Amino acid sequence: MTVSNALNGRKGVSEKKAHAIRQYAVKVGYQPDYRASSLTRRRTRMIGVCLRATPTVPWWAQLVYEVQKLLYASDFRMTLGIAPEGPKQENSFLDHFMALRCEAVLVGPLGYAYQYKALAHRLSGIPYAIGFETFSDLPIDSVSIDEFAGMQLAVRHLYEQGHRDIGHFGVPDEVFGKSELRTRHNGYLSQMKQLDLSICEQWIISEASGKMALESLLQSGEPLPTAWCTHDDNAATRLIRVLDEMGYSVPGDMSVMGFDNLNIASLIHPQLTTIGFDVHRHARAIVDQLLENVERIRNEQKRTEPVASILTPPLLIQRSSVAQIKEA
Repeated sequence: MTVSNALNGRKGVSEKKAHAIRQYAVKVGYQPDYRASSLTRRRTRMIGVCLRATPTVPWWAQLVYEVQKLLYASDFRMTLGIAPEGPKQENSFLDHFMALRCEAVLVGPLGYAYQYKALAHRLSGIPYAIGFETFSDLPIDSVSIDEFAGMQLAVRHLYEQGHRDIGHFGVPDEVFGKSELRTRHNGYLSQMKQLDLSICEQWIISEASGKMALESLLQSGEPLPTAWCTHDDNAATRLIRVLDEMGYSVPGDMSVMGFDNLNIASLIHPQLTTIGFDVHRHARAIVDQLLENVERIRNEQKRTEPVASILTPPLLIQRSSVAQIKEA
């Protein structure tokens, strides 16, 4: 007990003896056993984070770093598991988090309901879980970026610049027909309807058909949109490349809106006007919600609020790929 008190700065040991003990600990390379000390404190202050894929997109990598930084500032530690091989690998990480006695787990992004269903049993053994996305199949708190509102903002910006004929390029095939989800494509459809703008099926080009469908449209002689929303900045980059190859200038002939504010948005020509999100604000919302519930559970307080679905609002980043035109 004397050694423990000295190393932890507690009372009961003279300063001279405590100093000698600390010096000796440094000399022999003593490292405290975090797991053993957590048993004494009856808590680990460990948070598990399980991602389905490697965060290769800079925004996601920065988000994970911001979450870790905020947890560290609150004297919590983060352990990360990346499970690209699917539910089996994911479950192994969740089992590991339980073995470490993590006080909470942050999961996702997954993208499909069946993946969340597979998590339900494992997460029941963890004191608190929070997700990067919202799905009714897994009724846990979530903090996600508001992609639906982001695409609405993109359409509104084009409308405010005088555009009335607006297409959508690079739409993932799996979102078609899922009107109940707050997807980017549904945000596009919703805002077009609210502004009483015509939705032309030929101007909605999927990710799979991509270049071929766009080239066919440009060569068809049919009316063309004056502006495009795109699913993300990578799709916007591909769109601009094809338009350039076909002799169309951006934003001279057509305007292009990106989404995500990836690094490439400021590197291509013209630089992309795009939709982004405040990564620090998003991380702060995640950590605040997580720590609030960790403390609630530790204090054995019953939850009275319903499951929380917190949305981080979008930001418009204006650059040079959108031009103002006169209203027809």
